Amino acid sequence: MQEQGDFNFHGIDWNGPISEENDNAVDVPEIEIPLLEKELDELQSIFSPNTPSDNFRINIFRTC
Repeated sequence: MQEQGDFNFHGIDWNGPISEENDNAVDVPEIEIPLLEKELDELQSIFSPNTPSDNFRINIFRTC
């Protein structure tokens, strides 16, 4: 069995190339999900995006 310390650097290639960017940003392309007018009306009747949330709006996401 391996010691816990062996997993600290799992996946690091010490001989691999070094990134030139200091930026940890990830670009996520926007996508469009076309909804029928009926579906959009139904979704808007279920919730309001301005509903207060104490869990980073996860409850609103789950309701949808």
